[in-house]
Amino acid sequence: MKFRNRLSKYLLGVLIGLGLAYFISGDKSWSWLPKNVIRAEINKKGVVMTKDIACKLQCNEIDYKNVKEVIATGYLNMPKSGRQENPRWYRFESEGEIQSMKVVLTDSTSTITEVNLVNTKDCDC
Repeated sequence: MKFRNRLSKYLLGVLIGLGLAYFISGDKSWSWLPKNVIRAEINKKGVVMTKDIACKLQCNEIDYKNVKEVIATGYLNMPKSGRQENPRWYRFESEGEIQSMKVVLTDSTSTITEVNLVNTKDCDC
């Protein structure tokens, strides 16, 4: 068999395999991926803030809705997170008003312990 003939049969097999894989798993959810599991766990436990963080956000006129948006759509930076530490913590990054934040997961709650803002006002916190 010549090389072109073998290559064409191989590529035909790859295309058939890709087509079958697409039709079999076309409507499946990607919620089993680690980043989506972590987001779901944080939302399930509820998000609370330390008093300093709440004061800092209130002083800079950032509400709870913005915090939830960063958790839902922000970049979850796994290499900069403490996945193996006890308690686990995760670093979320965003391009909005909240540049980054650290969320610590305990057994019952998710606590925001650190927030970096783009434009920070001086507060009495």
